[in-house]
Amino acid sequence: ALIAEMKNWIVEKKIGRKETTYHLRDWIFSRQRYWGEPIPMVYCEKCAQDGVVDGEKVDASMAGWFAIKEEELPLELPYTAAYEPADTGESPLSKMPEFIETICPHCGGKGRRETDTMPNWAGSCWYFVHFSKNKTSEKKHINMKEEWIETMANSPWAPVDWYLGGAEHAVLHLLYARFWVKALRAVGLLNYPEPFLRLRNVGMVLAEDHRKMSKSWGNTINPDDVVAQYGADTLRLYEMFMAPFNMEIAWSMKALQGAHRFVKRVWSLYENQKSNIQNQKSNPELVNKLNKTIQKVGDDIAQTKFNTAIAALMEFLNAYESESQKQNAESLNAEEAKKFIQIIAPFAPFVTEKIWRDVLNETSSVHLSTWPAQTEVDIKETTGEVPVQVNGKFRGIIVVPLAATKEETEQIALKSEGIAKYIAGNTYKLIYVKGRICNFVLG
Repeated sequence: ALIAEMKNWIVEKKIGRKETTYHLRDWIFSRQRYWGEPIPMVYCEKCAQDGVVDGEKVDASMAGWFAIKEEELPLELPYTAAYEPADTGESPLSKMPEFIETICPHCGGKGRRETDTMPNWAGSCWYFVHFSKNKTSEKKHINMKEEWIETMANSPWAPVDWYLGGAEHAVLHLLYARFWVKALRAVGLLNYPEPFLRLRNVGMVLAEDHRKMSKSWGNTINPDDVVAQYGADTLRLYEMFMAPFNMEIAWSMKALQGAHRFVKRVWSLYENQKSNIQNQKSNPELVNKLNKTIQKVGDDIAQTKFNTAIAALMEFLNAYESESQKQNAESLNAEEAKKFIQIIAPFAPFVTEKIWRDVLNETSSVHLSTWPAQTEVDIKETTGEVPVQVNGKFRGIIVVPLAATKEETEQIALKSEGIAKYIAGNTYKLIYVKGRICNFVLG
């Protein structure tokens, strides 16, 4: 707080200004790994002794070093069955004579390739530029500035519309990615100033002990084990439902069961209707609720509110099951039943594909279908939701008839256990705005 006050004082006195600076580090070059990008340089002992490159004297530290010929790019890693670092700490490439031994691009004599590798962040911080390359080009190598600009800089796929990552990448990836784009634009190789137009960070999943997962602490969760026991759909659903997208949360095997039950309930509901789903008729009120769920899920996916989208799916499943269990009741016809599967599909791709083909008898994948349209339903709303407060604090929501009076609304609220416990034994004054708010002010 004192530092912040001093900064403000300096600004107020006009003797300085606040400024944020960034320090680009040569990050982990000392940690040599096989999968780092090989540095395309060759060292020649003879040229180093001559101390002359292209007729010019050079710094002694640079003598003998040459970039490999452009037509030899890209320099690719050799295949190896063992990629452990050398005992000296050098790159695994230092143990591969077939990679090391080469020809000097200057004098044609014996040369030695550089065996240090870049810390793989070098490439991962500009890979999106290459991935967005104009695919109309059939040329494998990009050797000339004009060709680079033609195939990369003017790509319709760049810059990236939306980057989804983790907060831990803020420096070791995102800052460097921005540095690459700024540098490439400065030399005329890119025509856009920023790498990503939109950024959303996903929250970190902690272990059940609320610590970061680490092998040294023995608290890691192997997703393969979860998939083997519960299936991939359960894992996907749980990870998206457990918290808002950007919130940090601890893993819970107990909470995982809820997602597993949801998958099984969806499967059972459709499997039990398999023989008569084509003859089923729709309940207009249930279709109306499905329409709202389609809208809710679609909007939430676009805003990465996956947890609330899944909550809406669970809420609709409750209503769907309830109607389906009534004797001779109408629930959803085949076309409407398909729509519910379509909006579950992004979250549970495997069970929905199974239902889509085996129960609903579709011949193409549910994942190739279009997002479902809402069905026009000739139905009037007869009830509405009213939030309830006690002494101004929100305590719940009640469903009341649209024509309900103040007294009727009061009685419905008092019959709700979640609300009544805050009022029991107290006198109160009721403030009611029809269809808007119901507030119990305790005396």
